[in-house]
Amino acid sequence: VRFPLLAMNYKVFPVLAESDIASVTSVVENDYENFDQITVAGPEGEFSIVEFPIAYEHENKSKILLMDYNFYLYDETHHLDPEKSKNDMIQLYLDEAKRCLQDRRPFFISHHFSNWNHSAYWEAMQKVILELKKRYTVEFLTVSELHDRLAMN
Repeated sequence: VRFPLLAMNYKVFPVLAESDIASVTSVVENDYENFDQITVAGPEGEFSIVEFPIAYEHENKSKILLMDYNFYLYDETHHLDPEKSKNDMIQLYLDEAKRCLQDRRPFFISHHFSNWNHSAYWEAMQKVILELKKRYTVEFLTVSELHDRLAMN
């Protein structure tokens, strides 16, 4: 599950356990390279929920989540050209993917599949995925599939 506007607090975890939801995408301010495992009381005993944080980049004094909507807000505020926005996102994503591969951690692409900013982010996401397939031996999984894989180990 990913909450709208990533707005959540830890009081939601017992509700997630009751609903048998085992992972959540969130923003962890200081440490997005590790996954927190939260254990709460569930209907049938202890229940573990894995928190998958979304990475972010610093741009001037702003912190931008690696998500199309956050780039859109930043780019609109700073009146950036769509082509520049697309190229910046491509480079940020490829840099983050490289760090993730070096650190042996998943790289998350969090998009709304929208055509904001003249499709700049949609096109960037497509280009990044195709480039990652060319450069690396990678698998593309949903968060649910990743959770299931981690649960097996």
